[in-house]
Amino acid sequence: AAKPDAVVLLGPFVDADHPLAKNNDLKEGDESVDAATLFVLKVAWALEKLVIEEDCPTQFILAPATRDLVAEPVFPQPPLDAPPLGAQNDARPSWQDEMPVGSLELPSQVHVVGNPGLFKINEVVVGVTATDVLFQLSSQELFHNGRDNSEIAKMPRVARLASHLLSQRSFYPLFPPPSMSSTVADAPVDLRQHGKWKLPLQPDVLITPSKLQPFARDVQGCLVLNPGHLSKGAGGGTFSQLTVHPLSAEGDETVVHGVPARTRAEITRI
Repeated sequence: AAKPDAVVLLGPFVDADHPLAKNNDLKEGDESVDAATLFVLKVAWALEKLVIEEDCPTQFILAPATRDLVAEPVFPQPPLDAPPLGAQNDARPSWQDEMPVGSLELPSQVHVVGNPGLFKINEVVVGVTATDVLFQLSSQELFHNGRDNSEIAKMPRVARLASHLLSQRSFYPLFPPPSMSSTVADAPVDLRQHGKWKLPLQPDVLITPSKLQPFARDVQGCLVLNPGHLSKGAGGGTFSQLTVHPLSAEGDETVVHGVPARTRAEITRI
């Protein structure tokens, strides 16, 4: 089978909710290891082996989650292995920017972005967030269908939830965020960093993994994708494959970008 041009992997990579992590009993074989070492052994070296031995041209994009033991447990999050905000060696202008990797030993074909993050693959702008904002919105949204035949009234519920991110130009359109004592909160939200979850532009593809039913929908000209989660407890979950067909423009003809209309999305259960 043909190898993909790019693979987007969203955390958690070393899950703080795993029973062994909760018991402070992370192991590789019979040897106790810390979270960073486990990440290197199970993720970084596996990617390096894939790149080198398989002669793989694929580019990998990694973003952390708030349950990651190798990332800061507060939303928004800097990229994996980036210095904490405000540190003396923190020269990045924004958490949206890709950062070089260091001690996590990721190969050069692996790129890291924050949570949330924006990046481009050729001409396609992709937005990602590993925080389950759709699930949080589902418990916070108040919607009255006045049956006025408006666009938002005609939307399915999941599309309407996703539309809040686009219409408010925010990866996290909730204020105040849910209390940590609630059943929907992922992690503490640092409101001082609210500028870090702004959407400066509408992405062509918005990836928002959620506990809600997996879906791929055209919402206001953006392909919103909930691929689900790769694993659910001890069982398999779901993942998604996107095929973006090229523009059919010839010469100097002006065409609509229209990524959702020329994208095939498949959601596969493991």
